[in-house]
Amino acid sequence: MGTDLAPLTKADLSQLARHEKTIEQGVGAFIAVGIALAAIREGKLYRANHKTFADYCKARWDFDRQRAYQLIQAAKVGENVKNSGQSPPRRAAVAEELVSLPAEDQAEALQEAREEADGEPTAAEVRRVVQRRQNPDAEEDYGDTRDDPPAPSLAQAMEDFILAWRKKYHTPACIVRSVLENLTNIYAEMCD
Repeated sequence: MGTDLAPLTKADLSQLARHEKTIEQGVGAFIAVGIALAAIREGKLYRANHKTFADYCKARWDFDRQRAYQLIQAAKVGENVKNSGQSPPRRAAVAEELVSLPAEDQAEALQEAREEADGEPTAAEVRRVVQRRQNPDAEEDYGDTRDDPPAPSLAQAMEDFILAWRKKYHTPACIVRSVLENLTNIYAEMCD
């Protein structure tokens, strides 16, 4: 892959600006989606065609009530962070990690994660910060865990995952089991 820079034509610059505007509008769109879902739920605006909010979410947007509530909570976190003067998280998954903290601590925890990540953190990086804040006396060991053996309950966790996956996606157990076995083998190879 070359590293040569090349000037953009007027048409290229126009396309770049248009695409970047789309991306800017999409980044953080979960906040607008969550706010809209909350308004629909609170106003029962689904009632003309659906008995419940869950029915509405499934029929109209093809996601379950749990996902709708996750988006609503993530939007609240985004608003809390924005109201504190910081830029909100760019992804719902990052905001979802902050839900368990009190509203007044969410922006501070996000800022801490941003500093540790030297930029926009992943959900896992935010989760570590949240865990430290919730368990300040817990012994921290966030180092390399590749040498750790698989958890003793891995088989049970796999079975639980298979059941949940089959229920949600109606996928045959043999396919899900095969995927999990491949992932387990990859993990075992990493530990060697």
